[in-house]
Amino acid sequence: MIRAYDLVQAAVGSSAEVGHAVSRVAGIVSADVVTDPYDVIAVAEAASIDALGKPLVSNIQPIDGATRTLSRTRRPTGWSVGLHACRGRTRSVAPTPTRTRLMGW
Repeated sequence: MIRAYDLVQAAVGSSAEVGHAVSRVAGIVSADVVTDPYDVIAVAEAASIDALGKPLVSNIQPIDGATRTLSRTRRPTGWSVGLHACRGRTRSVAPTPTRTRLMGW
């Protein structure tokens, strides 16, 4: 089982609505509204990394009020790979020694 953590920034005043909408996305295990800099932290689980793409990218980005997402995927080996998305533009963020140290991976 692969687990991913999706950090979602929401438009001002819409974090509760975005958090509720994220929690209803298929594949999301939990979603919590938190404080800055991200407004919602969602946890998703799937059998493969490919299966995580749909709930994290296709279903969360279009939510009204969601302005930016940052995903961190935890693989069984312990390595993390990020997927950074901002309204339709996606890029992979591979772990580096600096990121690993800063992000606590």
